[in-house]
Amino acid sequence: MKTKLQKQLANKAKKLTQKRTPSKSGSTTQLTSQVSESKYKHKIIDKKVEDIFGVLLWDQETLDQIWEDSGYLARNNEFQFHYWAIIGSTTKEGQELNVSVPLVIFNYEQEVAGSSIDFDLKKVEQTSKDTEPIAIEKANEFMGSKMKQDIEEEFDIDTWKVVPLQGTHVHP
Repeated sequence: MKTKLQKQLANKAKKLTQKRTPSKSGSTTQLTSQVSESKYKHKIIDKKVEDIFGVLLWDQETLDQIWEDSGYLARNNEFQFHYWAIIGSTTKEGQELNVSVPLVIFNYEQEVAGSSIDFDLKKVEQTSKDTEPIAIEKANEFMGSKMKQDIEEEFDIDTWKVVPLQGTHVHP
């Protein structure tokens, strides 16, 4: 059962994706990524997340296009894709909220079946590195956008960071 806060966040996210329009305004704020400067470490952390909430702003048209572009095997098999995102965060009253906006979506060769996926993570990491300049460019565009202003106003976001290797796992 969803908490009152989770319902409010879902409603706000729905409103934002419905009124999403690209902005032509420029920005003098330049974002950079620290991924090139340090090795990205993969780790799983066991952490209770009762006070951490996340909103991932996808629109259905984009998800449908990813599914279509992934080929006919995506219809009946698991698959996944990765992306760079810009994530806005705020902490209030001991609760953390992260709002993730995808910037650059990328895919890679995968062997798939009804309940399994096999791929080479080194190729995924290389593809992520190769798309980093595009992600930074898109992040800088986002920083001057109306969408950013709307998210900050709606969710009281005070911090933004660019993050690589975000992933989505799709089931048939």
